[in-house]
Amino acid sequence: MVSKLKPLQIGDICARVPIIQGGMGVGISLAGLAVAVANEGGIGVIASAGIGLGEPDFFTNFAEANLRALRAEIRKARAATSGILGLNIMVALSNFADLVRTAIEEKIDVVFSGAGLPLNMPHYRGAGAHTKLVPIVSSGRAAALLCKRWTARFNCLPDALVVEGPRAGGHLGFSMEQISDPAFALERLVPEVIEAVRPFVEASGRTIPIIAAGGIYTGADIHRFLEMGAAGVQMATRFVTTHECDATSAFKQTYLDAKQEDIVIIKSPVGMPGRAIRNRFIDAINRGEKQPFQCPYHCIITCDFENTPYCIALALINAQKGNLTHGFPFAGANAYRTTEIVSVKELMAELVREYDEAAGYEGLPPQAAIGGDDMAKEIDFARLTLQDALDLAVLIEDEAKDRYQEFAEQMDACFTPEAARFFRFMSDNEAKHGQALRARRKARFGDLPVLVHRSMIWEVEAPAYEKARSFITPRKVLEIALEAEIKAHDFFAAAIHHLADPDVKALFEELRLEEVEHREMVTTELMKQPPDDPRDPDDFADEPTEL
Repeated sequence: MVSKLKPLQIGDICARVPIIQGGMGVGISLAGLAVAVANEGGIGVIASAGIGLGEPDFFTNFAEANLRALRAEIRKARAATSGILGLNIMVALSNFADLVRTAIEEKIDVVFSGAGLPLNMPHYRGAGAHTKLVPIVSSGRAAALLCKRWTARFNCLPDALVVEGPRAGGHLGFSMEQISDPAFALERLVPEVIEAVRPFVEASGRTIPIIAAGGIYTGADIHRFLEMGAAGVQMATRFVTTHECDATSAFKQTYLDAKQEDIVIIKSPVGMPGRAIRNRFIDAINRGEKQPFQCPYHCIITCDFENTPYCIALALINAQKGNLTHGFPFAGANAYRTTEIVSVKELMAELVREYDEAAGYEGLPPQAAIGGDDMAKEIDFARLTLQDALDLAVLIEDEAKDRYQEFAEQMDACFTPEAARFFRFMSDNEAKHGQALRARRKARFGDLPVLVHRSMIWEVEAPAYEKARSFITPRKVLEIALEAEIKAHDFFAAAIHHLADPDVKALFEELRLEEVEHREMVTTELMKQPPDDPRDPDDFADEPTEL
């Protein structure tokens, strides 16, 4: 994935793409969606609310069924990815403490917690635990209160903070009046929270990444909030209409069918406003009709289950299953903008592309099918002069040098020093080759203008952007370098057959043989490396650290 997006660093965890998929209960974001997002370099999040709905004793043994299902879902996700996994736990859940303890026992990477202030959440994290704790707040005041409380009682700070604005879906941490008040817009909240935590950051010497959430829909939105100082974004609604989302097709169809006027604010039985897609069920409740039910378990502390006209948990469970006659879907303010079901991979690529467009980064054009029938689209090899060939070789070395340097900086940011050192070594090596070629060019052709340009080549010797991942092993680093050397060899070998100038042929043959030497050198080093953990995926998915 080619992008100028910076990775999201939360403590010793580094997400290659600074996008967190928001947790969506009940049963909307489970292992299926979370794994897909994690595999694309973001943070995939499982929602704990109602997670045990598939358990046979869900209604008779609610607490145990949810804990059992939570363990199973985390393990299922972990078996399918070595990327970063999070869990969303509502503070208002009556079994909040048990869910947090279980998540930490299962070594989930991040716990996100909103729908109340998790003032005592660090109490459940033992010494040396791996899990990062990230509260969800809706004001600078709440952020400062949390930092003050955690510092005084637990001698720690939040590992990050999610700032959720009033355009989010589901339950909202705002009054009915605040939802439409511009003073509470996310654009105001993000700078407010950054300033609110600044004294704690300066006093501790630690960073608290601020993550913007609520109404973020496009890559341009991501760019806007990162420019404000956010370290990343959280998005939920956009991931509902993906193939991997754990909801039924009927649930997803409500998003595709929704119009802007269908997105409404409801009064939830839990005492908070909520944003949902209007349907007959909501219309019936608004008319004063009641949906009889027996509360199987007081799941939300703030729920007035004795007087409420319906059970919010049952309504959301029915919606998840596609029974919209007896339920409704929660959704963000932009749900009406969805038009099709896509894969998570396609969605992430689109968001990155939109970000780059907003950032004014055009990327580089596709390689001109080097070695194939269209090889001469950008480069007319039959007419290539020695001067142009030397300049082209310099560009190839420079591209590889810059790419390895970018990889080294990314590994530094993700606290992977061995990988950073090797990538920097490769960058220095490419720089030396480039300097030697420049010297040859100047000795032969002096200061004659360069007639070739970088857009003519694309990843001839530079490793592909998507290859570098957080916490990469030395073996995989060498495999990346080997693949790049093989690409360069194949480029020069294929080009030789299209060249007419004997001096250019001789140069390309020389460069081809150098790549053979480089390939053998890397292969020798690779053979010295022990095999990687067999659980590691072949696509170099991001791996969280273990303490």
